[in-house]
Amino acid sequence: MKKQINPSIKAHLLWSALVLLSLLAICAIPFALAQSHGRGINNRSVANRTDQSQFPTKNINSPQRNIVSRATLQPSVATHETRAGLQGVIQFPNANEVTPRTETVSSAPPTRSSFMATWRSVSGAKGYSLDVSTSNSFSSYVNSYRSLDVGNVNGRAVTGLNPGTTYYYRVRPYTAAGSGGYSNVTTATTQPATGLIIEPTFDSSITDDPNAAAIEAMINRAIAIYESLFSDPVMTHILFRYSDSAPDGTPFPPGVLAASRSAVYTVSWNNFVSALRADARTSNDHTAIASLPASPLSANIAPSSANGRAVGLDTPPAMFADGTFGQGGPFDGIVTLNSAQPFWFTRPLISGSFDAQRSVEHEIDEVMGLGSYLNTSNVPTCPLYEAESSDNDILGGAVIQSCPTCSGGADVGFVGNNSGTLQFNNVFANASGRLDVRIWYTNGDAVRYAFLSVNGDPGTSLTFPSTGSFQTVGSIQVTITNLIPGSDNTLMFSNPIVGHWAPDFDRIEVSCTIPPPATLRPQDLFSWSSPGVRNLTSNGSRYFSIDSGSTNIVDFNQTPPGDFGDWFSEPCPQHHPFVQNAFACPDQFSDISATSPEGINLDVIGYDLTGHPAPAFFTGETALGGGWYYLQFPNGTPFGYYSYLPDQHFIYHIDLGFEYLFDANDANNGIYFYDFASSSFFYTSPSTFSFLYDFSLNAWLYYLPDVANPGRYTHNPRWFFNFATGHWITL
Repeated sequence: MKKQINPSIKAHLLWSALVLLSLLAICAIPFALAQSHGRGINNRSVANRTDQSQFPTKNINSPQRNIVSRATLQPSVATHETRAGLQGVIQFPNANEVTPRTETVSSAPPTRSSFMATWRSVSGAKGYSLDVSTSNSFSSYVNSYRSLDVGNVNGRAVTGLNPGTTYYYRVRPYTAAGSGGYSNVTTATTQPATGLIIEPTFDSSITDDPNAAAIEAMINRAIAIYESLFSDPVMTHILFRYSDSAPDGTPFPPGVLAASRSAVYTVSWNNFVSALRADARTSNDHTAIASLPASPLSANIAPSSANGRAVGLDTPPAMFADGTFGQGGPFDGIVTLNSAQPFWFTRPLISGSFDAQRSVEHEIDEVMGLGSYLNTSNVPTCPLYEAESSDNDILGGAVIQSCPTCSGGADVGFVGNNSGTLQFNNVFANASGRLDVRIWYTNGDAVRYAFLSVNGDPGTSLTFPSTGSFQTVGSIQVTITNLIPGSDNTLMFSNPIVGHWAPDFDRIEVSCTIPPPATLRPQDLFSWSSPGVRNLTSNGSRYFSIDSGSTNIVDFNQTPPGDFGDWFSEPCPQHHPFVQNAFACPDQFSDISATSPEGINLDVIGYDLTGHPAPAFFTGETALGGGWYYLQFPNGTPFGYYSYLPDQHFIYHIDLGFEYLFDANDANNGIYFYDFASSSFFYTSPSTFSFLYDFSLNAWLYYLPDVANPGRYTHNPRWFFNFATGHWITL
C-alpha cells in the first residue's frame, strides 16, 4: 500500500512549505475573520438624494487592512488622452463643419444610481418639464427633479439616486402659450446595492446639447456594464463632458478623441501591495499576486482615488469641475468626449463615425485606475533624437512629413533613391565609443533597406521589416562601434540604389541603464517583456501579463503620443479593436468584459469581477450555507466539513484545521495538502482515504475515525496509526 513519491515532487513540496508558512499570516487567519471582511458605510453626502441613506463601501477600519491616514496622503492628478488612428485623423472633416444630426434615444438599463427617463415627443412642444418621485402620487420629489426644465428632448438621465429603489416619473410639454397636461406615470427601479456604483454628473456641455438624451443614455449604458461586472461595494464619482476643450478651457490638439483627468494618491509600496494582497478575491487575483516581486520595484505606488478605495485605502475623491484637484473635490475624475470629432452615440454606427461608448469606457478605465507611470513627465529616459529635428541634415529628396502616430507627430520620408539622406547630428557617445541604438521607423512594404554611415564611414546595410503600414511605428536595434566619446557623432541613413527606398524614420533612441522609478502605477506591476523578465521602460517589447510574463494577454503601446498604459494598436481597421487601444478607428466598437484585457486588468489592480471567484478545489461538494461545505468521496468515505478562505486553495477543515491543497494530478484523483497544525505535507485520494502519506515521516498513516461522531475523524488531538513503526501517534 506504500505509495512511491517522486523525490523531485517531495523536494518541491517541502520548499513550498516555506512559502506557505510565509503566507500564513495573511491567509491562515482565524476562520471567523476570514469570513468577515468588514463592510462599512460611505459617509459622503451626495446631491440629489431622496433621503439620507448611505452607501456601503469596503470598511477601511477593518483590522485586516493596512490603513493609511488621510492626513498622510495628498492627491495629485493623472491625465490621459485617447487618439484617433491616422485614417481617422485625415479622413473626416472637423465636426464643426458638419451639420449635427440629432440621434434617436435608445434604451439604457438602470444603474445603481441612475436611470434613463424617456417619453414620446408631443407635436408643437417647445420643451418638457420632468418630475421624479419615490411616490406614485408625487407627494414628494427627488431633489432637483420637480418641474425640471429639460429642454426640447425626449429623454433625460436621472442621477444621484439610491440603489434598489423604485422611482416614478412624468413629463408635461410646454409651448409659448403655457404648459400641457402630464404624461402617463412611468416607473424605473435602480439596481440593488450589491456592487460597484458609478455615479455620473453631466456637465452643461452635455445637458445643453441637442443630443443630450442620446449622450446620457450612452453613458448610462457604459456605466451599467461596469456595475454588472464588478462587485466592489464602493462608489466612484465621475463628471462627464462633451466639449472641444479640456475642463480648464485648453483646446484639444488634433487627433484627440477623448480625455480624462483622475485624482491619484501616492501610497508606500508596502501599504498598497499589502492592501492588494488582502483584497484578492478572484482566480485572476491569486495568479497575479503570485507574480508580485519579493522586493519593491519602487518606493511608492500611485493608485487613482477610486482604485485606492477599492482595496480599502482612504483615498477620497479630490477632483474639481475645472480640472484642479485638492481635498474636498467631489469627483474621482472627469471624462470629456471631444465634440470636434464625428462621434455617434448609438449602435450600429453610421459610416465614418467613432463609437462614443467605447471612448467613454476607455476613460472610465483611466478614472478607475488604469495607466502607467511612463506617462509622467519625470520618467528617466535614454537619449532620444527625433528625425525631424532642426539639428539634423535632411538633404536631397528627403522630406519632413506628418505622422500622427510618431513620437513628435512627424517623420522623415523619401530617404533613398540615391538622393534623399537623413543625418542625425550631435549624437552623444560615452567613453567606450559603443552604443546600442534603437531605430524607430514605419514601413508599409514587405521589407526596405538602408545604409547607416557613422561619422562618414562607408556604411553598413540594415534591414527594416514591414511594420504593417506607413502609419504603424516599429523598431530595430543595432550596435554601433567606433564612435567618438562626446557629442560630435553623426549617423547618416541613405540608400544609394536608384528606385530603392529606406523606411520613413521617426527617431533613434540610445539604450542606457535607467534607475528604478520612484513611483509606479498599479498597472505597472504587471508589465513584462518575456517570461520572468519585467519591462518598466518604453523601449522594446512590453505586454500585460498576470502570470509572471508566461501569458501575453495584450501588448502595451510603446509609440508616442499614444498613452503608454494603453494597448498596442494595429492599423485601421483593427483586428482587435479593444476598448483600451491607444489609437481608435472609425466604424468599429467594443466593450469591456470579464474576459477582455481591460476587465482582467481592473480585476488584478484591486477590483473584483462578479461571478469569477477562484474555483472551488473539490468537485461534488455539498454547499451547506454560510460558506460551509461537505464532501464525501465516491467510495463513500467522507472528507468532512470545511470552508474556503479567500485563496480557495486554503480551507479550514473541521477535522484537520487550516490546510493548503494541491492537485496531485494523478490517476487516483489524489491531493497533496499542507497541514498548518502539524507543519506536515500529506497525500491522500478517494482510493486511499482514510490513509494519508506523511512526507515528514515518510510513512503511511491511518486516520482514526471518531466513534462518537460517525463520518468524522478525531481532532484535538488527532490520532493516526504509523505503518512504518506500528505505533499510534498524534499530530
